[in-house]
Amino acid sequence: MTRIAGAGVGGNMTRASRLPGAIVAALALRLAPVAFAAPVLWPQFRGPGGSGVSPEGNFPTHFGPNSNVVWKVPMSSGHSSPCIWGDRIFLTGFESNRLTTLCLDRAAFRRGFSTPLLWPPDKPEEVIVAGTLKLVSYALNGGAERWSFSGLPNESLAVIFEKSQNALYAIRPGGTGGVTQTHVAWKQFRGLPYVPSPIHFQGRLYLVKNGGLASCFEGQTGKALYLEERLGALGNYYSSPVAAAGKICAASHAGVVAVFRAGDTLEILARNALGEPILATPAIGEGNLYLRTKSQLYAFGERENASRSATEGLNAQH
Repeated sequence: MTRIAGAGVGGNMTRASRLPGAIVAALALRLAPVAFAAPVLWPQFRGPGGSGVSPEGNFPTHFGPNSNVVWKVPMSSGHSSPCIWGDRIFLTGFESNRLTTLCLDRAAFRRGFSTPLLWPPDKPEEVIVAGTLKLVSYALNGGAERWSFSGLPNESLAVIFEKSQNALYAIRPGGTGGVTQTHVAWKQFRGLPYVPSPIHFQGRLYLVKNGGLASCFEGQTGKALYLEERLGALGNYYSSPVAAAGKICAASHAGVVAVFRAGDTLEILARNALGEPILATPAIGEGNLYLRTKSQLYAFGERENASRSATEGLNAQH
């Protein structure tokens, strides 16, 4: 373990370069309940349950490199999304052609396309995995296949792709065996993103695709409330949207972050230009938005005189 002195009072950052990221994450999950009585949790890609939603959280509407910056710190190359457990932020990066795992102090900074889904979120009994042409549920206890749904797209093999269709499916959980013909609540074919995951928030499903085009559907029925309306932030999208406090945040690869209001019509609240490419998905915790660009990790929060950089006085110890 190598400790690196960071900026600010008594700062430090821990670099676990010798342990695989999965092991570090597992250790953090096992030890965190002992260290934190009531931890802030954004424990994985897209946060609690992989939903992209912070139920009790909030984040600033307006922010930028010189606006509402609580702190920022330079990042090594990489595009992993920040995860939060208590007062710690976990990320990965590449240094000297080696993957490293970083742990940062969140409170003050004192220096894959498909994600498995655990269901139900409160007391998981199964893990749902999207694969080639198929969605499969496995029992957490024993790993037996519970049910499967066929018809997902895959563009890696042209022959397989001809048998599939690019579609958004709302699938009712439960059942046994093949449920393709019995458990589809609704499906849609327009407004589908290439990379970003959809987000279900306050009864609606939101999608953001390349070109900065947003769509919104009723969660229960699939009714289109608006289709492919412009966010005013052009370019490709790789980061998945996140949501809290009635707002949705979507970041373009070009580095423009659109904030729009949750609702039946599209209302743009802000377009925040960060001036660097963004591929990672933001995290939300205690009123802050944690956002990784090509070279920086930002903590944005609406606080008086919050703007300060955690890069000053950075001293490395090896």
